[in-house]
Amino acid sequence: METLINAQSVYALAFSTQERYTSAVITNIDIVEAQSRFLEPILGRELLNSLIDGNHADFVANYAAPTLAAYVRYLVEPLLELRSTPCHGEGITSASNSRVELSCEALRRKAAALRRRMSDYLNANAEKFSEYNPENNPLNRCVIYGNIVQTL
Repeated sequence: METLINAQSVYALAFSTQERYTSAVITNIDIVEAQSRFLEPILGRELLNSLIDGNHADFVANYAAPTLAAYVRYLVEPLLELRSTPCHGEGITSASNSRVELSCEALRRKAAALRRRMSDYLNANAEKFSEYNPENNPLNRCVIYGNIVQTL
């Protein structure tokens, strides 16, 4: 499956230069999973393919790419120690597991906010995106805050 961005783009958008990781900790499978689970339901297959083909570059740069990168970071966060530490996570303790859980929750909230921002932009500018159908966007039918789902 083709992806909207590559591992280097994910690293540049979602990681700090102060972190000890490199873009090598991000696999194409991570990007495909995030794209399939978190972007495609909002964008729809037709718009996603159009974006992958290079259309709407400003939207990709300002909305879709940061959202996708944030979700990739969210997905790989629990795996970073395993992917970057010899012996597959030697030294992991319950304290570090708790830190990972807190980090994942913060990353999930950040990614969800970016996805909502992207969805709001699409809805406000739907006429610019002939491939987009707002009726198929699940965020236009329900809202999730924390663990509460509200249908609209």
